[in-house]
Amino acid sequence: MAAGCVLPLLAVVPARAEEPPVWDDPPGRGREPFVREHEPPVRGEEQPERFKELPVHVRELLERQRDLPIRQQDLSDRGRDLPDRGRDLSDRERELPDRGREPRVRGEDSPVRDAEDDEDEVLHEEPAEEEVVHDEPVREEKTVTILRPGDRGEMVRQLQRRLHRDGFYFGKINGKYNEQTRYAVWGFQKSRRMRPSNAVGPKVWKEFDRRRRARPLVPKGPADRVEISLTDQLLTLYRKNRPVLTSHVSTGAEVHYCEAGRCGDAVTPVGDFHVYKRAPGWTKSPLGMMYDSLYFIGGIAMHGSKLVPTRPSSHGCIRMPVPTAARLYKLVGIGEPVYVRGKI
Repeated sequence: MAAGCVLPLLAVVPARAEEPPVWDDPPGRGREPFVREHEPPVRGEEQPERFKELPVHVRELLERQRDLPIRQQDLSDRGRDLPDRGRDLSDRERELPDRGREPRVRGEDSPVRDAEDDEDEVLHEEPAEEEVVHDEPVREEKTVTILRPGDRGEMVRQLQRRLHRDGFYFGKINGKYNEQTRYAVWGFQKSRRMRPSNAVGPKVWKEFDRRRRARPLVPKGPADRVEISLTDQLLTLYRKNRPVLTSHVSTGAEVHYCEAGRCGDAVTPVGDFHVYKRAPGWTKSPLGMMYDSLYFIGGIAMHGSKLVPTRPSSHGCIRMPVPTAARLYKLVGIGEPVYVRGKI
């Protein structure tokens, strides 16, 4: 019985020794590597008999081990490409400041931009210098606005300021080309030997930039005086021999008239006179309304009127725009010399 029990055991021992080992973990982790005979065959070659005898899960593990160097090689190749891609990104960041944008820093929130902002940026982008080619010199043409009665805006305000600076306009700087502005334009044009016109065009604007040459009617007269030109239909007030006020006026029509039971000749006398009477505000005369009147002979005075045409049309007085008459009234007192010259 003892021998019978021993022999089967001796027969089983060699069988266990020949069984192939079962690897639960990959080689190189605390175990000895496979011997050469257990290595997987090269892809595409016929599998040897010893390899076929291994369990299925061991063969799969060996195949994974075989493919591992190939995958590591792929990863290393991809790693070599990363520096090139990094250089590409840095080049793009260097280009961003040239396009008017700062490079974006990792971790920061990008600013919110609207589609309208992008469009404005493109519209305002200036071309490079090498792209601008001028075959001929560029000539800048300045457009001058032509103003007419009824116009409004900043250009009219500029016109009124210039007329006021030169002593032709004393109304409100309201940007309205009204009747008072038109009277001032006429006075300015006549002082520069221009024909009175309602339109203010390039010639008028150029005259504002030219220095006015004084042409006094009485060169040797007093430093402070009033001169009235019947020929030019202009009144000029001098202070220290310098013109400080110039007004478009309408003098006597030099016709015979009969109005309101009175008859006479509408004539403005020529000569040397002095202011002898002042009448402030609106006053009513037998021949009409007068504003801030300055009498220099008889019933003939310098006064403001609502109607100051380009032609002589008064009964003998010197009509002028109401705001200008108010300014003249403040500057001229009793005894002021008045000189009337010329003819119509």
